[in-house]
Amino acid sequence: MHSGSLLSALRLAPSMKHENACKNACILLIDDDPLITAILRYILEHEQYRVLKAQSGREGLQLAEEQQPDIILLDINLPDINGFSVCNQLKKHERTGGIPIIFLTATGAVGNEYRGFEEGAVDFLRKPVNKARLCTRVKNALDMQSARKKLEQQTRSLEHTNTLLKEALAAQQRTSRNLLQRDYILS
Repeated sequence: MHSGSLLSALRLAPSMKHENACKNACILLIDDDPLITAILRYILEHEQYRVLKAQSGREGLQLAEEQQPDIILLDINLPDINGFSVCNQLKKHERTGGIPIIFLTATGAVGNEYRGFEEGAVDFLRKPVNKARLCTRVKNALDMQSARKKLEQQTRSLEHTNTLLKEALAAQQRTSRNLLQRDYILS
């Protein structure tokens, strides 16, 4: 299908716009195919996402480190570094390790899907990508990421509250001991 007619067909497809905290999320798209990149970018921007693009693994690693996207769509077959290696490198770094990664591939090999999940991907999409499936999976990954961040924030808050309670309890115990010693001395 010609890219112009494909984009025209996408314009006619119903929007899957989301109405949650994921709106305006930043998505890093790492794919060397200009047509796939243009199509995915069009779909995602139409859904109110901010899209960054990289055409190689190295460029994607650099953008991920610099821009800290909310999610990464990563092709397996890249010209310089394969997507599995890119994913592995991203997951090893503190600044990029928590970013959800969805693999994109033109092959249907089950081994690729298994390896992708082993490397730390949260999902897997086959090309050509269905618009509704893409939008749903991106939204789901972003929702899970948002829930994980909220849980981490609540955990930090509870840990802080627990520390304050332990300190207050220790102070109360010291005060009780001091009062008992004073009463003992006075009696």
